[in-house]
Amino acid sequence: MRGHVILLIFIYLVIHKMSFNPGSVSSVEDKNVFVPEELNRIEIETEVVSDAVMVVLYSMVDEDHGVGQLLRDELQNDPLKRVSYAAYRIPHPQEAVMHLRFHVHPKTDPQSVLNDAIQRLIDRIDILKTTL
Repeated sequence: MRGHVILLIFIYLVIHKMSFNPGSVSSVEDKNVFVPEELNRIEIETEVVSDAVMVVLYSMVDEDHGVGQLLRDELQNDPLKRVSYAAYRIPHPQEAVMHLRFHVHPKTDPQSVLNDAIQRLIDRIDILKTTL
């Protein structure tokens, strides 16, 4: 139980650091770039590899294994089953970038999938705040 409480407090701190604002996506040079208010910059690349799969790659600056693991787990457990694969990697410990990769159907909006995952994490934190 104690480990879960510590993890949820960590999630709370990370999400508030990110100052996530759903729907704040802008287009920059044919790439969607999501820029939270404070310090993170997230670059989005998408590639349709077949009729059934679109590969989405988010590169998040100044994020680490904590955020990567949380988002990967939440994407894999998408209640609408829109995500068929989710993973993250940090190329090198000295690089301040985390790559989050997931696969969705080509007609699915990847930004809404990620927004929903982050919103579910925020909802969990709200439940923690009310119970503590």
